[in-house]
This record gives sequence, C-alpha cells and structure tokens, in this order.
Amino acid sequence: MAERLIARGTPSDAATAPATDLTEILHELQVHQVELELQNEELREAQIELQSSRDAYASLYDFAPVGYVTLDRNQRLLNVNFIACKMLGEDRARLIKTHLSRFIAREDADSFFLCLKNAAANGFLSTCEAKMSRLDGAVFDAELITEVLKGPEGAPAGYRVAILDITERKKTDNDLRRYRDHLEQEVSSRTAELRTLAQRLVEIQEKERARIGAELHDDIGQTLTYVTLLLAQAIRRPNEKLLQDALLGVKEAMGKTRELSHTLSPGILMSAGLPMALECLVGEFERSSGIKCEVTVAPELRSIPKEVALAAYRITQEALTNVVCHAAASELNVKATQKGTRLSIVITDDGIGFDSAVKTHTTGLVGMRERALALGGEFKIDSNLGTGTRITVELPVPASESPCPSSMGEG
Repeated sequence: MAERLIARGTPSDAATAPATDLTEILHELQVHQVELELQNEELREAQIELQSSRDAYASLYDFAPVGYVTLDRNQRLLNVNFIACKMLGEDRARLIKTHLSRFIAREDADSFFLCLKNAAANGFLSTCEAKMSRLDGAVFDAELITEVLKGPEGAPAGYRVAILDITERKKTDNDLRRYRDHLEQEVSSRTAELRTLAQRLVEIQEKERARIGAELHDDIGQTLTYVTLLLAQAIRRPNEKLLQDALLGVKEAMGKTRELSHTLSPGILMSAGLPMALECLVGEFERSSGIKCEVTVAPELRSIPKEVALAAYRITQEALTNVVCHAAASELNVKATQKGTRLSIVITDDGIGFDSAVKTHTTGLVGMRERALALGGEFKIDSNLGTGTRITVELPVPASESPCPSSMGEG
C-alpha cells in the first residue's frame, strides 16, 4: 500500500487520501517495523553466538596443551598460542610475521618444507619431526603436524601447525633402544657362554669317564686281579699269609671304591646333612692341599631342601678346586649361614687374585653362577690382583617336604 501511495504522487496526495488508506499504511509500517525488530534480534543473537564461538576457539587455540601457530602462504607467523610462545622463547607480538623456518634446524629444513608441500597437495594432515631452537639457543625435539588452510577458491591460503615437544619421548626412545641393544648383547654373550659351558661340560664328562675308567682298570681292577691270583693260590695251596694278603687287597679295593663313589655322589650329604658335608669337604681339602682352612656352618642348614644343599655343596667344591688350581693361597675361609629364607655362602682366600671386571667367564666361575641362577639365587665375585678373592653366593631356601638329609641324588 505504501509503495502504491508513493507511486501515485506527492506527499500532498497522501495527505488527502482517505482515512482507511492511511490506517492500512500505518498497519503495514508497524508490521514491517516488528519484522525488522525481529530480524535485528536474530542478527544480534547470531552475532553474539558467533562472537562466543570465536572466543571459545581463541581460548582453545591460546590455551591448548600443545603449541599452535598459523602461517600465511610464505610460512610467516600470523598467530601463535601461549604454549608455542613458551616453546620458542619469545613474546607473541615479536613472533608475528617471523618465518617459522627460522626456528627449525638447518638439517631438518627440507623435511619441514616437504611436510608443508604434502599438506597442500593432499589436503590431509602431514607430520614430520625436526629439531627446533629457542631464541636463547636451547634446542628441543619437536613433532610438527601441519594442516593446510584453503582460500575462497580452494587454493592454499596458509597453514596451521601443531608443535609438540617430544624431547622426553625421544630420550626415552633412545634409552629403550640402548637398553634393547644392551640386552641383545647380553643375550648374545650369555648364549656364547652357555654354548662354551655346554661344550666344556661335555669335555669334562668325557675326561671324568676316562678318569673313572682308568681308575677302575688301573687301580681297583689291578687290586682285584691281585686278590684273584692270591685266592687262586690259596685254593691250590692253603696258606694263611695268602688269605691275609687277599683280605688286605679286598679292603684296599673297597676303600678306593668308596672314595670314587664319594667323588661321584656325596653320600655324607645324604646321611649327615650340609654342615657335616661342608666340614668334611673343607677338611679333606686342607689335608690334600696344605692350605690352612677355617669353616663355619650354621647348624640349622642341616634341614634345608636337598636341591639347595646339593647346589651349595657343588658350588663350594668348585670354588675349592679353583683355589688350589689358580689362587696360590695360603689361607681359606668358608662361612655358610641362613638369614630368613636365604642361604649365604662366603668363600674367601688370600691368594693372588685377578681382575674380576675382566676375568669372569672361565668354566668354573660360569658353572658356579649357573648353579646359583638356576635356583633363583645370586652369585657375586670380588677380586683384584694381589688382594685375594671373595665369592658370595645366596640361594633361596623354600619350604620343602624333602629336607636334607634324605634320599637324594644329583639328578
């Protein structure tokens, strides 16, 4: 109606218009006014919501737990959040318009530019790692996650880059890598040791069999042959002297057989327990070697489980063999005690010693250590040239239904 009135003529014409027309015009103007007010209200609400979204985005951007920077097409900084400012060691105002490549190590510059190129070409997130430096020269490892920002026509208009400080992660990765390499070397070394030990054990077994065979043939066998001849003569020509000589020969053969049996399996360990077995072992060692020995064994060790007692006995036996073969010692001390659920054996000599940091892979030492580790125990050796040697062995003592002494074998 208002448009029609305007089209009809001048304002004077509107003044002479009928009252009904003026009422309609006024009504339409009021309707338009209400519509405009509603539209203005919607615009204000949309503007408030948009501003709220912008504030929320700015807050998320600024207070994100990682560094965020926005670059233009020439990789100059347009915006930098608080974490990124802290990473780069500079205020935001001084960072704006600065090239991000300024903070990237020269050797990683090509990798970063390739990351930007891939993001622009593919439209996907592109990631690379680079060393970055603060303005004060401090260097840190960073992971750069790049997203391309498109312009109105879809062309790259800039980039948004997330910067993550991965210095600790890289350090952890390097530590794990070194630890893995160390473990691989240890496994390789232990495998070689075990292979050598297995080969050496086979050689020892063969030598021991040869020794036993020779002892049976040359010593016990000859004694029994001599007894047989004496008995044959006594049968043909009864003679008390022949029988007495034969009896002495039988006793000698029995003694040698008992000695050989004790070497193969410590019967005293089965019958009398670990304390008596160790005391007899060290006593016999002192008599045969001439080395002055002192042995202290806790009485309660008599009732420890048989597998622990046998391991303790064999480790001590091997240690004594090493002393007489290599130590050139004049005194030896053996002490065996029990502390809670741990059996402790300490063997000390005053011999020539050796560099324990270097020489720890001999067959005897490896054998003792493997016996201890097989039971979940610990083996430690301390020695230096000219200061003697100290061997410490700790073995767990679990509850057992078959304590020593009992029927046992080396199995």
